[in-house]
Amino acid sequence: MILKMLSLAGDERSDEQGQRSDNLQGVQLMPRISIQLHATVDDLVGLLLAMRDGERGDLLGFARNEVQAKIEWQELSSSTVAQYSSVIALPRGGATASIGDDLEALIERCAFLSFSVPEVDGDRLKDTLVGVLDPHGNYPEQLAMWRKLLNRFKKPLIRGATVRNPLAGESQFYPSLLATPAAVALSRNGVALMLGDVNTAEFITGDASRSEA
Repeated sequence: MILKMLSLAGDERSDEQGQRSDNLQGVQLMPRISIQLHATVDDLVGLLLAMRDGERGDLLGFARNEVQAKIEWQELSSSTVAQYSSVIALPRGGATASIGDDLEALIERCAFLSFSVPEVDGDRLKDTLVGVLDPHGNYPEQLAMWRKLLNRFKKPLIRGATVRNPLAGESQFYPSLLATPAAVALSRNGVALMLGDVNTAEFITGDASRSEA
């Protein structure tokens, strides 16, 4: 069954209760808020730019299990973000970071936003995870700020997709799968929205498919 192969049972793809454990660059984490979806790099840059000036702390390019670079906000672009495997945004006043810091060091300092940079392989777009890390629940005010930001980000998302496994000839509809309008537009132009190495997601469109805040 596709359900077993993907381990996609409803809320596992959009979990705001921190019930799902994900592995980001080899570190086991329990996001307090997480949204797994198909999105373009431009979409995620837009998410960062939606932060207010007073909310913006260090912006970090992350790869090989550590901070590789600090990204200047005025230089933020899709091409800059695409250089890294993940990007981390720290809240202003919450903490600072240094080159070489790992996630375990950062989670002790603040609640931060992270996302895996979407992988594009020819005409295939892999899904991405956007999460807020505060495993000990020590930063409720920062967590509330991130929740508001992500709630705004979710409003235009398209919900509900049919997942197809071409090798097994199986398909199944999952109402909780999410994608941005830009990602769905790519799929209409021949880009496969991948879930794993084989399965693809085909999203419905229209007002009924918009994600609730």
